[in-house]
Amino acid sequence: MSEWMQILNDLLDARDLREKGTIHGLIETYTTVAMRAVDAEKRHSTLSGSNSLTAAQLEIQNTRLRHEKIHLQNQLKSSTREAELWKSRTLQAREEVTERAKAMHSLQDEILSLQIELNVLETKNAELSIENQSLVKRWLAKVQAEAERVNDANIFLESLGRTLPSSSP
Repeated sequence: MSEWMQILNDLLDARDLREKGTIHGLIETYTTVAMRAVDAEKRHSTLSGSNSLTAAQLEIQNTRLRHEKIHLQNQLKSSTREAELWKSRTLQAREEVTERAKAMHSLQDEILSLQIELNVLETKNAELSIENQSLVKRWLAKVQAEAERVNDANIFLESLGRTLPSSSP
């Protein structure tokens, strides 16, 4: 796996851990609100049965619980927005990974085609070298044969030239 893909996977893993923490926080917040609602219901049923608290005390407690409920709802909304943001970022990261994988595949295909082309050119170059050596050998053989004919002709002319001056008056 290439280095950039490993880094991206590590970042996605870290993000997943954070998101699980966010979701865990949402669950804890909901559980806390539910437990408080149950406690309030129990207190309400206990208080209505015993009439030990005054109406003013109940009103104060009710107001406090409403404020607490609003605060917890706000926390829940904030956590939900954060989870959506992380989900969006994850989607973008996955799309980027997909695009990079496609680009990498395309580059690998291009490298493969260039390697094939290089192999073909190297083979053709080797064949041309062999053909060139053959042509050079044939040319040298031809030139050597011509040189030998010229030498033979010179030897013949020299021998004629030696015999001709001696027969002249």
